[in-house]
Amino acid sequence: MESIPLLYAEEKFVGRKQQTDKVMLAIKKLIEDTPIEKRTIVFMGERGIGKSWLLQHLSFRIKEEYKNVILFKFDLKKYEKSDHILAVLEILKEFRGSFDGLNRESVGGTPAEASRQTLEDIREQIKKRILIVLVDHVYEADWKLLAGLEDYFLGPLAIEPNTLIILSGRGREYPWKTPELRLKAEFEHLEPLDEKDTEEQLQKQISGDAVKRAKNIYTTTGGNPLGNYLLGKETDPKDGLNAIINANLETIPDSARRQRVREYLEALCVLRAFDEERIPIMLAAYSPEDKRYANWKYADSRQVRDELVQGSFARWDENKGGFVIDDVLRKSLESYVRRVKPEAWVRLQAKALTLYDDWSKKYSKAKGLWTQEMNYHSAALQSHQMHS
Repeated sequence: MESIPLLYAEEKFVGRKQQTDKVMLAIKKLIEDTPIEKRTIVFMGERGIGKSWLLQHLSFRIKEEYKNVILFKFDLKKYEKSDHILAVLEILKEFRGSFDGLNRESVGGTPAEASRQTLEDIREQIKKRILIVLVDHVYEADWKLLAGLEDYFLGPLAIEPNTLIILSGRGREYPWKTPELRLKAEFEHLEPLDEKDTEEQLQKQISGDAVKRAKNIYTTTGGNPLGNYLLGKETDPKDGLNAIINANLETIPDSARRQRVREYLEALCVLRAFDEERIPIMLAAYSPEDKRYANWKYADSRQVRDELVQGSFARWDENKGGFVIDDVLRKSLESYVRRVKPEAWVRLQAKALTLYDDWSKKYSKAKGLWTQEMNYHSAALQSHQMHS
């Protein structure tokens, strides 16, 4: 289970004005009976970008400003180890508790029966009051759970005119069948905080020495709020970087697998993109004493790729010609390896430089891309030599 390093508090919240205003305006329009084309809003973004905090902030603001709406917020992470049928039933029971005069335990049987009974019981209330449903960790959830959730909860509610649904999650998008959840939904990728907001975050959440290091912290994290907090909280940068990496890998329950994935990521961290061909080359550079990579098969590389993609540590990027690691994780890994394993970092950079130099000569159609990558790694090595 992913840990929460800092509990939400309104006075510690920073930024996201545009997203907050968008939701509050949508609620205002619904209250005024103004038609809204898109009544599902989906916030997406990399791990640690602040999706959960945004939903908690929205919940706080809605309760503060709109006393007569019906608000139901839940987190699918709570049900990650539950049977999907029992999870849907439990969510329906919790949902009933949001309404006046409804007994949460008065439904049972199948999800279909519980859903039908619940919708009958609440229909009159949601004709008179706006219903707002906030769901966190959507795309990290098992697809069996999402299928049941759509059939018996989100789908039926999404077509109700007085309902606003707000989802957040990361990773592979779920192919909703309900048009209101897919075709008529508004998707927004949350961007990192800028340098000014990063400094404000550190002031509100940590203060002291962390604020003085705001510029350096921002350079490393790129403004990722979780990265800002973890790096700012530790006085030793190595400890902060290690905390960021561990926070990203906490979703892997098995310690041996978690260590294996970390080694893959450390081997690939200097690359701005990777694929099956580059994987064994970088693994060999990272661990030159390991002779397995000399006989590495495509299937082996594909297994590594799948493990990173399915764990949402990497995604395909057409413009970069390969899979990319989430930016804050890649930068944290590279900074950590450079500080703690400098010889490995130099080997990785040198191998990448040699590889792209070779590819720039071998693949003429993509020469511009490989030359650009070659120059990137050459500059990294030159900078390292200057500061050594």
